[in-house]
Amino acid sequence: MAKQVQKTSSKKLKLYIISTIKNKNKLPDDVAKNKCNYHLKPFLKAGLVIKKGYGVWELTKKGEVYLDKKELQLLSLDTSFVIGKTKVQKIRGHGFMWKLKLPSRAYYSQEQRIKLLKRAKKECLPLHNKTIKTTIRDHKVHLAGRSIIIYFNKEISYIGKTALDSYREALFEFNKLINILERYYGVSLRIRKNYKFKVCKNHYGDLDNEFAVHYRKEGQFVRVFDEGKEWLVIDFSDNKFTETETTQTGRAKYDMDNIITPTMNTLRHDPHLLKNLKEENEELKKMFADTQKIVRHLLEKEGSAINFDTFKY
Repeated sequence: MAKQVQKTSSKKLKLYIISTIKNKNKLPDDVAKNKCNYHLKPFLKAGLVIKKGYGVWELTKKGEVYLDKKELQLLSLDTSFVIGKTKVQKIRGHGFMWKLKLPSRAYYSQEQRIKLLKRAKKECLPLHNKTIKTTIRDHKVHLAGRSIIIYFNKEISYIGKTALDSYREALFEFNKLINILERYYGVSLRIRKNYKFKVCKNHYGDLDNEFAVHYRKEGQFVRVFDEGKEWLVIDFSDNKFTETETTQTGRAKYDMDNIITPTMNTLRHDPHLLKNLKEENEELKKMFADTQKIVRHLLEKEGSAINFDTFKY
């Protein structure tokens, strides 16, 4: 058995270790303890498992929800984020809000929606304009007459090497929720073979970004606006994450992958770039000021001879 485990992939080994903890409250006997500890570090950091005592391990309440051995989301936790001497850029997707448009066959009345939730043994709360509030997989869900709004749990992050990667991780979770909702509704929620949805909100943070680390040390934060809309924040999010974060709806993913990441990579390879640009800017400002002096002199002394040697650059 030990040899068989050794030959399995890192993902399957993680799955095997977590499954053993879930079923037996201990680490597997046929995997070296140091290897178990290595693979468990990201789960410990995420608060999904806990060591209760000598040789005794348990899944936390949060872990019981998100570490079902049949769920591939378990495997999305990347150990390179927590372990290793080489710093690897990681993007944290969070704060997702989704809107799923319903097909006409799922235009259920408020009474019907309450019945289907009770049948699924889900607690529900009627809100204004006949919307029903419930919780699925620890996410807040609002069932309206012609759409469903899903607010992802703010405590859960989706980590990737790019904003697109973290978005895909969140999309994987969103798809699971749709499958559950289809079981509740008893019909497919597709419209012409596809799900019609949009992301109403999403934020992406560049973890341990150099700017963010600097401002955290100074006890400061930064908010950047473009045409009155906030699109960039540098802060210490939720007192957990030091990150530079893109926040504008509809552009957050693009801004992170096409603006922030390339800029930070440029600075990484040329750390003196900002200093050099500042010095060049000061030089240009001085040249511009001297040019203004010449223009003013020409306007005042029109027709007279000018000794340009009196102007210094």
